[in-house]
Amino acid sequence: MKPKARCSNILIENRTNHVSSFLEMLRSASVSEDEVSRTSETSHGGWKMKEDHEEFRVMYRPGPEGSPFHSLLVEGYVDATVDACLCVSWEATLYKKW
Repeated sequence: MKPKARCSNILIENRTNHVSSFLEMLRSASVSEDEVSRTSETSHGGWKMKEDHEEFRVMYRPGPEGSPFHSLLVEGYVDATVDACLCVSWEATLYKKW
């Protein structure tokens, strides 16, 4: 096998592993409509429902014990390209400046 082809295969395998890992993280945070009642305050994985609308769902869970912080999860539909959605997610740490 040529070095260039081997490098390409390694790159493809590496990218595939990253995408698989990312999808698994998304799956672990997601809750299907069958798993959660719209009137329930609790949901899968310790997430508590804050708001549940047709276009988006907001959930949270407490941070480490004794911490005043919470983790926030927003699920929904965005009418944008994948790259625009990724840019928004990458900039989430800049929320203080929004």
